[in-house]
Formats: sequence, C-alpha cells, structure tokens
Amino acid sequence: MERYRAGQWSIEVERGRLLRSDETLTLNRQTGIKIPQTFYGNSFVSFKNTDLGFNYFISSEAALQLCEPELRNEKLYREGNLLHDHINIVPRPIKNPSLNLNTNGTRTDWTFSTPYKGSLRPVYPRKDLPENVIFQISNDNLPLHRLGQDNPILWSSELKFYEDSLEEIGVSTFYMRVRAMQDCFYALLRCYVRINHSLVRILDTRIFHEFESNKILREFQFREGSFDEINANGFEFSPDWYSNSRQSDIIFQYLPVKMLFKDSIIYNENNKN
Repeated sequence: MERYRAGQWSIEVERGRLLRSDETLTLNRQTGIKIPQTFYGNSFVSFKNTDLGFNYFISSEAALQLCEPELRNEKLYREGNLLHDHINIVPRPIKNPSLNLNTNGTRTDWTFSTPYKGSLRPVYPRKDLPENVIFQISNDNLPLHRLGQDNPILWSSELKFYEDSLEEIGVSTFYMRVRAMQDCFYALLRCYVRINHSLVRILDTRIFHEFESNKILREFQFREGSFDEINANGFEFSPDWYSNSRQSDIIFQYLPVKMLFKDSIIYNENNKN
C-alpha cells in the first residue's frame, strides 16, 4: 500500500489483486453484477483525516455497484454522493451492437458506465459520520491554476479499478489519478467509455482541497459525443490515438458537455467528532 501524509490528511492507495476467472464468476453470483474482464478487487484510494473523524473513500466494488441501473438511485441518495438534481447525469442506456454479449443473467450496464464519485465514511468503526460534515451545492470553480509548475507536485499516484473491451468493440475503464502539493491535494476520478465508430463517453469527478480550507471542492462532468459529433468538433480519429494510453485526455475537449455539477463537502473544525 502507498501512503502519503498531506497536511492533516493521510492518503492511501491500495492496488488490489487482479481477480482470477473463478473469483470473477463467484463475485458475479454473489452480487448479480456483471464483472469487467479486468477487475482489481479490494482496490481503493482513501483520504483520511483522523482529527476530523471522516474518510473520503473510493473503491472498485462501490464503483461497480453503480454500473447496475437499478442500484444507482438507491446508492446515490442513501450515501449522499449526489444531490437531488444530480441524478440526471445517469447516462442513457446504449444498445449493444454485439450479438454475442453474455450478461450472465445480470442487468448491469454493459458499458460499465459508473457515475460513482466516492463515499464519506467514519474513520473509526461503529461510529457515525461527524454531524458537522455536510454536502452543499456550490458555485466555486476548482482553482486549477494551483496545479501549475509554480506549485510542484510532491507526490502522485494512479490506480486502475477495472477495464473491459466491451466484446472487442471498444473499451471501458475506471481509474483515478491523485497528486499532492505543499498546500493542497487534487484528484481525478474518471470513467472512460469508447464504442468504436459510435460513441465516446467520459464521467469525471475532480476533487480539490486546500489544507487551510474547511471544505473539499468537487466538480462532476458528464461528456458524451458520437463519432460524427466529435469529428465535427475538429477531432480526427487515428490509429495513433486508438493505441495511446492517454486517449481520454486527448479527446476530452472535443466531447460535448452533457452536465456539469459542483458541490462541496464542508466541515467545521471547531466541532470535531
């Protein structure tokens, strides 16, 4: 496990083991959720603050749960990950053009599109979240200028939670990048879906926290475009792009924005749990 101390926060990155085929089948039977071809079980990223009593937690299993359309509303509302009008970002179903798709009796979104943003957990077992921690709709823009070369990266990491080739007609992957600077941390949580010759979809959550601040800023973006729309926006699909491991970064700016939603996790340090 990687650990890094950033201000009051302990950032932990656990790279879970790639599940074997028999383990994938067992997990599918236990959960009723179709499992991606490449799934790193028990992988997580944790932003833990023991002084404040809460932990911002991102895990492979929780992300996968939200690939099940019937679970999205329940999970999103119950865990407080999204506010009421935010549910509109849930992507529309896409008809699967492959006649060979095997869903193993599940109703999972075959593109593994997840709007998962992470969850808040209490630091200590059998304790509730501190009452002074609240979610609030925000108009604050992320201070992306703080991510420039004048604020050097002291530590960074990247973690892939899952990936699937979508019956060999595209790719779906869910991963996170995180970095820490002297005065803040920043993370990008991304679900990237490409259906060849059809559609590209990105579900992004950006997370920013300045150590002297009492809030964590989040920005969620849902972007999606057909190949024709993306071409019209000036992007040229090429073999080099298809083989580039950073293809989602390259195409990001060419995708139409379907929804942008900002919120904050606010806490009062004078009322610790």
